[in-house]
Amino acid sequence: MLKSKEFNEAIQKMLNNLSPEEAQLVKYLFIEGKSYREISQLMNLTIEQLVDYEQIIYRSMRHPKNSKHLTPFLKPLEEN
Repeated sequence: MLKSKEFNEAIQKMLNNLSPEEAQLVKYLFIEGKSYREISQLMNLTIEQLVDYEQIIYRSMRHPKNSKHLTPFLKPLEEN
């Protein structure tokens, strides 16, 4: 069973490896559930720029330096 405190700490470590703008975008998208339009207004970016940032974030999150924080939480999912 996942412990939410440990998972939240792992997410925070991963976010700390992103730039402040990238971390804010992740929070808007996945924690607050904001739309691209809302985020573009909040961050003064075009939707195209947001999509570009999002792709950069995904690459960064897959990098071993960042993904190592979440790997322990993926193993239980692989066993099911």
